[in-house]
Amino acid sequence: MKVAERLKKIAASTGLITCSDSTSIPETNVMQTRTLSLTELQQEFDRTNRQQSGALSAELAVDFDRLFEAMKVPAFSHGWNAKSVATYLQSNDILKLNRQETKQTLLRVLQENKVPLEDILMDAVNRDNALDAYEQFAHGKLQERTTKRQAEIAALEREIAQCNERIQLTEKLQSQDEEAYQVWLRKKIAQEEDLVNVVSMITSENKISVGSVNSGTKKGTK
Repeated sequence: MKVAERLKKIAASTGLITCSDSTSIPETNVMQTRTLSLTELQQEFDRTNRQQSGALSAELAVDFDRLFEAMKVPAFSHGWNAKSVATYLQSNDILKLNRQETKQTLLRVLQENKVPLEDILMDAVNRDNALDAYEQFAHGKLQERTTKRQAEIAALEREIAQCNERIQLTEKLQSQDEEAYQVWLRKKIAQEEDLVNVVSMITSENKISVGSVNSGTKKGTK
């Protein structure tokens, strides 16, 4: 869509001006923010914003005014822009008015300050382009972090799986060890019972102790 057509659409939606088919808005070169390199922005944010805000993602901590400045949104000599209009619309005096009165008051103020409506609309388009371009940049950084974290999660999951395998193997070894001990204990008890039998043939004294399979303790013979 040509800039003039886009401005007409924005103007009509805001209600600030009414554009008929014969209304002519001069074609103006809108700032091509998407052709700007964002590398310098990231370098600046890495140096300052992370220290100032402690944010996890430095690019998300940047103030929007600094963003527009860094993206080189042009300023007008009359000092008005879309943000100043938005601020004006939030003033106490304006908030008391209805929508139609607000429109009329705003148009009168802009006219008194010799501010072309096209400038405000153009600034809004420029800011929107800057925000869209920066959104793509911020989303790209998010995707980079997401890919890295997914790789880290996958590595941790592999480590967890290995740990679980080691746990299962250790538990199996422990179970086998205990079973082997019980088998040996039964053989030991059988040996002790043979000794008890031998001793009983010679004396009535209780000289041999016999172990227990369940407790592993020993008890004397009777």
